[in-house]
Formats: sequence, structure tokens, C-alpha cells
Amino acid sequence: MRSAGITFWPATGRMLNEGHGRPLAAVASPRRAVVDAVSGAVMLVARDVFERVGLFDEAYFFSFEDVDLCLRARQAGRLTLCARDAVALHAGSRSIGSRSPRRLYFATRNHLRLAARQCPLHPAATVLRSGSILALNLAHALLRAEAPALAGVGSVLRGAWDHARGRYGGPA
Repeated sequence: MRSAGITFWPATGRMLNEGHGRPLAAVASPRRAVVDAVSGAVMLVARDVFERVGLFDEAYFFSFEDVDLCLRARQAGRLTLCARDAVALHAGSRSIGSRSPRRLYFATRNHLRLAARQCPLHPAATVLRSGSILALNLAHALLRAEAPALAGVGSVLRGAWDHARGRYGGPA
């Protein structure tokens, strides 16, 4: 995966992993950029950030905890800088597997949690944003995910249901 930083739009909950799927040469300019977040796969964090905003939120368990930490740091007055010319090799998907429907469960549940925590909205707007996030995750499960489609859709729906019930953390 290529990443030149992550952009997050709080009102819609949309996220963009800049540079994903593009050649390295296409994402290396400018060399340094202030971004909303960076991937936790390769992240350097100053100690005072943890002292100021706390550690990674364990409720996420798998995915989005890195974005949450970066956004909390920004709220505390710190910037997230992406070194776009840095190169790191990360063997992704080793812990849960790229074909696992559980990836879609955690992605949906944690995406909904992140949006709700980072930008509380009026209840009607929250329903619209959550519906949009759910639709995007369902579309991903059906069209792009490596997991089997039916199992993926079920995982997305379970993730949304557990978010609605406030059930977070690792597998039960």
C-alpha cells in the first residue's frame, strides 16, 4: 500500500488514503506535508503527544486507532506530518488475513466510531452520515473486498449493529 497521508472529512466521515494504488514517484511530492493522519504501520510519535492526548484507544482494537490518535493530537494543537519520500515495507494483513470478513466488521464498526467521536452532529445528521458510511462499506464488501461477498456484507452489518450497541474492543 502506498500512503501519502490520510485526509478525513468529519462531517461526512469520508476518508482518503492519499496515494493509494499510485506509483511511489507519484506520491513523493511535496516531500513533507501536513495531513489529517498517517498510517500506524509506520508512525513516529513524540512522547509529549501521548502525554497530552493519551495512548491509542483500545476500543478500536483493529483499524482506525491511528487516525483517532492523529486527530486527537490535532485537537490538542499538534500537527501530523507525512514524510512522503520515506519508504517502509509493511507486510499488511498478516494478523487478520486479507480475505477475512472480520476486516470488514472492524472497518465498519471503527469507521462509525471515529466519525461519531471526532464530529458529533445533530441526531438527524448523524443518521445521514452513518448511512453514508454504511453504504460505502457495503459497496466495498460487494465490489472491492477480497473477502467472500456474502460473508463480507454480513460482517459490515454486524459491525454497524455493534457500533449502534456501543460494543467495542477485540473479539468476544
